[in-house]
Amino acid sequence: MNEAGGVVWLDLLKEVSPDRANSKEWRLDCELEKDLGIDSLSLMELVIAIEDVAGVEAAASDIRGLRTVDDVRELWIRISGDQ
Repeated sequence: MNEAGGVVWLDLLKEVSPDRANSKEWRLDCELEKDLGIDSLSLMELVIAIEDVAGVEAAASDIRGLRTVDDVRELWIRISGDQ
């Protein structure tokens, strides 16, 4: 959790999908590209932001598997140890 009480990984995800940042439709099963419009460049920006905040580099295999909001949450948990 960040200082404002939000979820860090979700805040970072919303930064790369600003058009849908305030949507009430954010669910763990939302697909990053299809549902949220996150393209490959935005996905890399997200991964870099997560790595910067966590202070740990993600494995290439972890990055290739990012398809849903839940995948991003699980990546955050794996590399940061924070839920």
